[in-house]
Amino acid sequence: MKNKVYILSFICLFLTSCVMRNGKIERISFNDTEIQTMEDVNNQRDLLSDGKRAPITLLINAYNNPNLQYDVRMASLEALAESKDPLVIEAIQKSIRNAELIDLDMMIKSIELLAKYGDNESINALTSALKKSESKIMDLREVIVKAIGENGTDDQIITLLELYEISRINHQKNSQLLSITLGDMGDDRAIPVLMEIAKNKEHNLITRKLAVDILAKKEATELVDYFIELLGDPNTRQSMNDFALEVMGDLDNQQMILALLESYQIGKQQYYSMLIRLMDIMSEQNNVQLKPVIIEVALTESLPYHIRIKAIKSLANFGDPSVIDKVIVLLNDSKNYIFYDQIVDLILSMDVMPEYESILREASFRAMNNQIELEK
Repeated sequence: MKNKVYILSFICLFLTSCVMRNGKIERISFNDTEIQTMEDVNNQRDLLSDGKRAPITLLINAYNNPNLQYDVRMASLEALAESKDPLVIEAIQKSIRNAELIDLDMMIKSIELLAKYGDNESINALTSALKKSESKIMDLREVIVKAIGENGTDDQIITLLELYEISRINHQKNSQLLSITLGDMGDDRAIPVLMEIAKNKEHNLITRKLAVDILAKKEATELVDYFIELLGDPNTRQSMNDFALEVMGDLDNQQMILALLESYQIGKQQYYSMLIRLMDIMSEQNNVQLKPVIIEVALTESLPYHIRIKAIKSLANFGDPSVIDKVIVLLNDSKNYIFYDQIVDLILSMDVMPEYESILREASFRAMNNQIELEK
């Protein structure tokens, strides 16, 4: 009798995919059983290793189930890692494509609830969330860009171009949002910091103009002398004509001001980091569709010099002498002579120096005359 029980137990395990739990035999039904725990994941992983396909559906369902614990969902994904089943690939593609793994609803609801309290500690939590969310978003984008670069095809070149445009637009929107928010707040301690940013010529033009835009919303006597200085400079006179002073009401949110300033600086640095990553990927491609974008980066005055230099260097990959005409115009301005060596190297790489020797001399002569005129 005892032997019969063992035989029946073995048959049950073999034919019906039963498992031993706590010394008892339990049958797993692939039709109605759902993964709930890490133990369930491990059981399905074992069955998957034995060549069974049924666990794939259960593991995919667990991976996509937002009601399960994070470690259970992650373990389900890891269990599927070795499988190249079309169902697995399709499920992961769908989650990534629709950003389903990023649960923003709970975060947004929590922020809206916290904002109603008006507590100082709530402000600290919100400003910390602003900085950390920006960092996490940029980390995610960097991983996506890297993945596109590693698996790039001609179709993905278009994706890179679209991502470049999205990054540029999002950075501008972020700057506008911070500009408006800072402009609507009243804290005189922020004014000297903003003035220092605006005066510092090591910052790019976009950053300096943003600081001026914020200052234009403040009431401060220090602005008068500074605006006179800008209006006396031919390089900034026109841009100053675009700004008007607006008197705004004061709001007592000192900590928020400092956090937003720090957030802007972090956002700017991460934007440049993303742009550098994009330039690295673009420079490895020789697709002609990338050429206008790289030329645009090389000619954009508001970008840091090292990014523009990287763009000029990458133009050599196209082997197209026509790109030289697009960037050599930079040398008509003396401030752009930081790019002289890179432009000369670009000409040499195309083996067309005899055709451009006179153009280089003429550009140098014009730059010298322009500088003399500015110094008069």
